[in-house]
Amino acid sequence: MASAAKPKAKRGGVLGMAAPTQSCGLINAATNKYLTGEKFGFTLNINGASIKSKQIWQICSKEDSEHVFLRSPHNRYLAATEKGVVTADAEDMSGNAAFSFEPQASGRVAFKSVHNYYFGGSGDQLSCFSKTVGDQESWIIHLANHPQFVLRNFQRKRYCTADAKSAELRCAEEFPWGPEALITLEFDRPSGCYLLRTFNNQVLSQSGKLVDEVSDDTRLQLEFRGGYVAFRCKNGKYLSGVGSTGALQGKREKCDKDELFALEDCLPQVQLVSHSGKFVSIARGVEVSASQAEPTKKEIFQLTWVDDKVALRSATGKFLSASSSSLQDNGDAATGDCLYELNFDGNKVSFKAANGKLVITKPNGTLSPSGDEASEKSVFVMNIVNRPLLVLRGEHGFVSTVATAKDLRYECNRSSYEVLSLSAEDGVYTFKGANGQNFSQISENKTFAANGGEPARFHVQVFPGSKIALRKVGGDLLKGVSNGTFNESGTEFDKETKFEY
Repeated sequence: MASAAKPKAKRGGVLGMAAPTQSCGLINAATNKYLTGEKFGFTLNINGASIKSKQIWQICSKEDSEHVFLRSPHNRYLAATEKGVVTADAEDMSGNAAFSFEPQASGRVAFKSVHNYYFGGSGDQLSCFSKTVGDQESWIIHLANHPQFVLRNFQRKRYCTADAKSAELRCAEEFPWGPEALITLEFDRPSGCYLLRTFNNQVLSQSGKLVDEVSDDTRLQLEFRGGYVAFRCKNGKYLSGVGSTGALQGKREKCDKDELFALEDCLPQVQLVSHSGKFVSIARGVEVSASQAEPTKKEIFQLTWVDDKVALRSATGKFLSASSSSLQDNGDAATGDCLYELNFDGNKVSFKAANGKLVITKPNGTLSPSGDEASEKSVFVMNIVNRPLLVLRGEHGFVSTVATAKDLRYECNRSSYEVLSLSAEDGVYTFKGANGQNFSQISENKTFAANGGEPARFHVQVFPGSKIALRKVGGDLLKGVSNGTFNESGTEFDKETKFEY
């Protein structure tokens, strides 16, 4: 499954007009081309065939204004004079740089200047002098964020999780725990709509059921509403949670608080296995122990980075705090004794507490920040559990396959992403491509292809900013360079070996 996608842009936070900025590409409905800002002379055109750095715009807002402002890739603002002349060199958010953001019934949007004219055009002929909205004045918003999120409803104040048994996406969880909370917001370029794809690779339909096939029933129009987003179905109704389970379906034609959602960063969640083979757990209560043979939500912990330290949050919403003798599930914030130094060694990790001691597993299973030196008691196998579907974006673009004469070769500078399937066992990770074939290494320059060969095996290391590095077991790091080469050639952690995930 390859999907039109987005290059690098800031990730995290809530998407919408009340946010300070919203990164996106703007596709003109008449030409199907992207609005492009050129650096030389700050000129404009609508000639972009795909979304690259010159096609990423920021939709900005101010607390004291109902208008939006379009900031170019070169940190200047779009502006329109009373005579309809459009420029992209305004230095601040004021005067002619203000536009009204107007959603259209078609799912497109229009931008109206303070002089009450609409912005549009084709090629390098742009103006803001139309009193009506036609195709040239209509725009499709292509979000430029990494496409994987968790989804939170404004009214219910609950997160959405996929329920495989009922084939529903339900808005009922206080915390977005486990793989079921992962949502891939997939842009469908031909229609200009979006799909909500769940962890098990199904998509939500307007009837409220999760289905395998994409159709008009699964295509959703994205609208911005006062700091949140709303999803409008093809039948004209908006997604909202229905009944006690909060199952999402196209229910009402009016968009109110029940129909508003926040898209929030999907932080990594992990399971930890001690040297005894037991899962680290909060099943015994406040005191944390390696005591469970089978994992549940009580054995999943979310990694939250604070500078170069990490906090571990449990399904209760509390952080694991290091007391004098044990780890306890009672921390209110990711500060002080709730912060740890996380170190990686192959498929194992260790944690150093704020007191300078290593976290160890005692004979009774209790976790304690009392280790003076590394030993089998101080290491854990860590498996990432909330990325069964994985999208990788590096310094030069998305990782996706390109057809060659021999195979489907992975490259790292694509404007379209591919959703990989991830499997983790004992801290070792393997992948499958969108075609269901193994992510395998081929001999040519240590590159990779989606074929039926032996699956390549990796250890991973996570970093702040939702970044990950992948090291081939017994080998080097995966590295992506500007010409698209994606291979096992990295020897140090840098911008070309770390990938957003």
